[in-house]
Amino acid sequence: MAFTATRDRSNASIRWSRADVLGLVSLMVLALLLSLPSSWRDAAFDLVTPRPSSAQAAPAETSGGILNGPARVIDGDTLDMAGQRIRLHGVDAFERDQTCGAGASAWPCGRMAAETLSRRLDGRTVACEPLDTDRYGRTVARCRTGGEDLGAFLVDRGLAVAYRRYSDDYVAAENSARASRIGVWRDPSFTDPAEWRAERR
Repeated sequence: MAFTATRDRSNASIRWSRADVLGLVSLMVLALLLSLPSSWRDAAFDLVTPRPSSAQAAPAETSGGILNGPARVIDGDTLDMAGQRIRLHGVDAFERDQTCGAGASAWPCGRMAAETLSRRLDGRTVACEPLDTDRYGRTVARCRTGGEDLGAFLVDRGLAVAYRRYSDDYVAAENSARASRIGVWRDPSFTDPAEWRAERR
C-alpha cells in the first residue's frame, strides 16, 4: 500500500489522507486476527466473512430422496440446509455451551464439536438421507460429505456419543473412541448431552 502522507511546510507535521488511515487500521486488524489462537481466529473470520444466502445455497432433492447441498452447522449434531434443519441420526453431540472435564482440565467440548464439524464441512457438499422427523420438526438424517459419515466422524473423535435411545449404529465407534481415550474419553468425568439438557429444563 502506498502512503500519500505529505509534509506541511508551515508546521512540519505529517498529514494522512482518509484512505491511508483506513489502510493502516485494516493492516492492524489483520495482524490482530492472525495473532489470535486458531479457534478464536476462525470465529473472528466467520464474523467478517459473508455466508451464502439461502437462495444461493438451496439443496436439491434427488429422485432417491437424498438432500444435497452446502450446509451450515447449528451445533455439533444439527445442520441447516437452506432453512431446513437436519438432525444427525444416531448421535448426540455435546451442546454448544457445554463443558467437559473438571476443574482446571475443563474444556469447551460443545463448542469444539460444532467448530470441528464446521471445519469438516467448509464449502463441501453434504448428502443427507432422511430417515425420520423428530418432535421439533427437524429432519433426522444420515449425512455424509466426501463419502464420510458425519455421525461417525464426531463419535470417532470423542465429540459426540452414540444416541442409544434411538440407534445402535455408532456404539462400536463410541467404544473405540473410549478405548483410545479420544476427545471426552481422555477424562470421562463429563455429563451425557441428554442429561445436560435435562438439567437445564
